[in-house]
Amino acid sequence: MTMASLSQTLSQSRLMAGLPVDVMEGLALHFEDSRAVPAGEVFKKSGDDVDAAFLVHSGNVQVMENPGLAD
Repeated sequence: MTMASLSQTLSQSRLMAGLPVDVMEGLALHFEDSRAVPAGEVFKKSGDDVDAAFLVHSGNVQVMENPGLAD
């Protein structure tokens, strides 16, 4: 994903839509990896270490809690 397309994707987010362009471009510099996640794939589970934020460029994400697996 190019820096321009990433900045545009960020600007379409309700969370970031009101930010100035220079701030949006600054945020885009901190994004590193881009990958497709196939439908149905679990890419993070409760309790996993997470050192990043996730941006959904297209498609949907379902966040589910499974109380049966709680510690």
